[in-house]
Amino acid sequence: MNNKLKHSPTTIINKAFHVDFKGYSPFEVDLFLDEIMQDYRLMATIQKQYEDEIALLKANNLKFQERLIQLESQLATLKDTPSNSDLLKRLARLESLIDQKD
Repeated sequence: MNNKLKHSPTTIINKAFHVDFKGYSPFEVDLFLDEIMQDYRLMATIQKQYEDEIALLKANNLKFQERLIQLESQLATLKDTPSNSDLLKRLARLESLIDQKD
């Protein structure tokens, strides 16, 4: 299937049909309407593809947002947890206080 539209809104509005003895050529009008129908089907297919892609991207975005929240929470927990060096410094300070009392 060709993914290029044959008509734009301007070409549809400006389309001039040749007049036969009793009016417009039925064959030409039918051919033009068939092309428009194909364009609409193509547009519906393209729109469906974009809608599917948007849904997938939204789902991925939601997963990434949830993961970001989880990682930020873990980071905050790690920042609040004293490091080993902080614990060793505190222990050394307490030991020095105990040694001073003895």
